[in-house]
Amino acid sequence: MTWKKEEFNNIIRYDPALTFLCNFSLKSNEDLLYDVIWYIDGQEVVNLTVDKSSNFAAFLTAHDMLKAEKKVGSNVHCKVGAKRKRENVPCFYTAGNPFFAGIKILNPNIELERKGSKNVQLEMTIPFASESLFFNNVPQPLSDLNIHMTFKTDGFSTCGGGGSSNQCEVKVKSFNYNEKHKYENGEWRQNISFPVYSQDTDGYVINSQMTLRLKTGGTNGVGSKIFEHVSLPDISISVREGNENWKGRSCGVRADPHIYTFDGKSYECQIPGKFINYRNQHQLQWIQSKHHLCNPSYDGPWCDCAVAARAGRDVFVIDLCGENNVISYELCEDNVLKVTKIHDKYYKIYFPTGTSLAIYIMKWSGHYNIDLEILPSAMDIGNADGLCGYFDGVRENDFRRRNSTITDDINLTYPNDFSESWMIPDNENLFSGNSLVYSSLQSVSSILAPHCICTEDGKTQCSYNTFTPCNSNRGKQYECNVDLVQNRRRKRDVSDMFMEKDPLLQVQRKKRTISYVQTTEYAEIVCQQAFEKSPEYNTCQQHVTDLSNVTLSNCIEDIRLTGDDNLTQIHVEAALQQCSTFVLLNATLQEAEPEVTYTIQNLCPSNCTGRGTCDGGNCTCDTGFGGSDCSFDLLAPPTITSVPGAGLCDLSSKTCKEATIMGKYFFENMDSICYLTVKQTKINQTEESHQRQMNLQERTLFEGYCPLLYETSGIWTTEIKFNISNDGVRYTDTYNVVIYQSHCQEYHNDSGNVYFTLKDDFCYIDSVCISPMQNSSTNECLYCNSTNHQFNWTENQCKYLTIILYIFLLHCMGM
Repeated sequence: MTWKKEEFNNIIRYDPALTFLCNFSLKSNEDLLYDVIWYIDGQEVVNLTVDKSSNFAAFLTAHDMLKAEKKVGSNVHCKVGAKRKRENVPCFYTAGNPFFAGIKILNPNIELERKGSKNVQLEMTIPFASESLFFNNVPQPLSDLNIHMTFKTDGFSTCGGGGSSNQCEVKVKSFNYNEKHKYENGEWRQNISFPVYSQDTDGYVINSQMTLRLKTGGTNGVGSKIFEHVSLPDISISVREGNENWKGRSCGVRADPHIYTFDGKSYECQIPGKFINYRNQHQLQWIQSKHHLCNPSYDGPWCDCAVAARAGRDVFVIDLCGENNVISYELCEDNVLKVTKIHDKYYKIYFPTGTSLAIYIMKWSGHYNIDLEILPSAMDIGNADGLCGYFDGVRENDFRRRNSTITDDINLTYPNDFSESWMIPDNENLFSGNSLVYSSLQSVSSILAPHCICTEDGKTQCSYNTFTPCNSNRGKQYECNVDLVQNRRRKRDVSDMFMEKDPLLQVQRKKRTISYVQTTEYAEIVCQQAFEKSPEYNTCQQHVTDLSNVTLSNCIEDIRLTGDDNLTQIHVEAALQQCSTFVLLNATLQEAEPEVTYTIQNLCPSNCTGRGTCDGGNCTCDTGFGGSDCSFDLLAPPTITSVPGAGLCDLSSKTCKEATIMGKYFFENMDSICYLTVKQTKINQTEESHQRQMNLQERTLFEGYCPLLYETSGIWTTEIKFNISNDGVRYTDTYNVVIYQSHCQEYHNDSGNVYFTLKDDFCYIDSVCISPMQNSSTNECLYCNSTNHQFNWTENQCKYLTIILYIFLLHCMGM
């Protein structure tokens, strides 16, 4: 390594350059001359003649490589021939072996299992050095060499996954001039290792072949340019399937809850309480549910009324038990639990491993119940248990109790001992809203490395998800509202305490009470007619030959038990869900009958309740009705129960682009209007008002928001009054949102008269809070001095030339 030194005032610059020496043995005749010819990739680039005293100068430099338009990743060799006179040509030459100069890939062919990982191994055969800058003899930070990676698939499937790593760039370390001994004693040698992962999807077919491409980034200095923007040889990655027993499996909870396990066992769980349906402790993933009476008018059956999904330190809850109206995140710190709202009453949750949970909200006699469908991933085999059974492909051990080797008889229809073993202990109850429970949850960062998707344009997307959902582009992602999570004070569900204390329910915990009120013949006729009247179900029966009749059997059982014909609709919906799931799992059917697949996967919810028309899975509702299934009456506006934040929105911590409102119901196709009156107080304390109309936006059945548009320039505070109407005739009550900045504005409420004052020593400039003595971000000669000006900058004495700018200008000049 040679170093070119340049000085300018207090700056010293060393530009390193790599040198290759042709090492050969001298002949005994001291008068001989030697021709030394250098080749790069077989191309002659340098021809030198040296003698005994100058043979050490028979070298090839980095500058020679650049002149020949060659960079690292080349094969370099020299050949030497002896001669007596300079004008002569040697009679013969001796050539050295080619030397690979660059970054060597030690394992160019890699084989992975699905969701597997292996390390890529790189070896530096030559040292990398970047320019060294010293300011007043103090070394400045060096620029290491970045190697960027991108993954390419074979294009077999657009939904077949790809590759990822725990980073998108690896670094090759450089040493400064004071450390040049490390280039002389071999300490520069670096073996670089980084993992590559098989990035999965929720599809069953994966891309079996990928290519990893590596390319170096920019460098500083002239000598290091041989390393700049060099593409390394492609790395071939083959992906093969491991254990495929998870494919085509699902665990479901239907109606009152008729449960079937991953391994295919159907059974009943007629016990009140809270349960663990699915648990994968290795991946920190849980699904919990809560039971209530499907219809409080009857002593049974019991239905799911709440579900909680947990991945690491993310928790999402839908709780419709009793008077609860909760559809929201309760914790969102890992950001790995992805929730998609397909429509008002259908949510899809994706876990970081690719396991997914479908949640269907049903209604029976005015009461909400929940159906669940869990699709496992490869990481669940041998790791998942709960009411979904121990998942290992063996049906006989599905009733394995929690934390026990005891397995109940698989032939039981009511395996109550097994079910009760999976009741949720208090310290794991995700429904409680207990901060101690949430604080005890372990983060996925403790067990997983981030997976980074690397694009050719240098963008990096990293998360702990090992898969990308792509089976459906329907719906929209439900985002976590951190403010709501932090400020929510959930009411305790009194129905839980009621269930535990009621002596009748304690008896029912042991065995479902069998007291039929209708005959089997009557129930069969009622259910059969309900199923036959559904055109969607007839479509499923016609094309899905393996569609199970278990849903029809469940319908008959429940009609016998309750005598309530309204229950049939719940079971018809459950059958359609089962049909859709079957199509999703059946890749053969998808390929053979794409039109049928599209039809079944785009069934409209509840056939638009007979109050609209279905097109591509979406309902166009008749006048006066709304919602994804047209089941909601638009005559009355939604009921607002609260405006989070007590009507205050703090621009110091939020964007204040919307006013979130809680209540019921906020649904699709509702066409509700937010009527806004915006009153703004200017810095000079004058006021102006105007009115706006904005479309109300729904998030869930119980959460919506009014978009807020207002000016900020020259404004001290903004107060927005709003109400909502569906028809311009009937309105909600009026609510207020006051927008301010707590960083510098002090809130006052004097007997209902709300006003704000500027905090001591702060400035308020261009509608922005400025801390005491803080400099302007655009001009360091201006700062906040409230003694001089509270609403304008104060000038200060300063120097404009900084060390960083000074060094930057020198670098641009090539100094």
